[in-house]
Amino acid sequence: ILGGLSGNFPYEVKQSRNTPNFDVKIDHQINANNSVSWRYSFQQPQISVPPVFGIVGGPGNGAFAGTGTARSQAPGVSYTHIFSPSLISEVRFGISRVANNVNQTDYGTSTAKNIGIGGANIDPWSSGMSSISISGFDSPMVGYSASEPWRRTQTNFEVTNTWTKVWGNHQFKWGVEINRERNDLLQTQTF
Repeated sequence: ILGGLSGNFPYEVKQSRNTPNFDVKIDHQINANNSVSWRYSFQQPQISVPPVFGIVGGPGNGAFAGTGTARSQAPGVSYTHIFSPSLISEVRFGISRVANNVNQTDYGTSTAKNIGIGGANIDPWSSGMSSISISGFDSPMVGYSASEPWRRTQTNFEVTNTWTKVWGNHQFKWGVEINRERNDLLQTQTF
């Protein structure tokens, strides 16, 4: 570690997080044997981790320096039908989706090009300051993680049908659940 000089620069950055969220649920009794319920949940944490060296980047307090949101949405519907006092069925459909978008602090700028680094800043994905790392020091020394920017979305679809049968002193339950998961990731790893 280069004569013990690694990590000898104390710094403090102020990481911020703001998380707006809400939940809505509506229940409706159609008649004595049928009911339906709708729900929707929303959350969108907005996180900012400034780099130690301002516009030229650098470490971000042990994390990727940059800004990002992780919008989470979960709509769903549930329908219950009572066939008889001893036989009930419930069908549920729901979606959960998280869209995580992160940009380095200087996203969209031509910082590297402006200081003479050739071939840099050719599009928004290569914008900002180029990453420069030195072995044994916090990485990156200047610039940003090659993982930034990224666009990641995960969407889950779920359909469930459950049945309950009461037979004397016994209760039997069975059902089926179908899930589909979709992951989309755009992370160009520009260097």
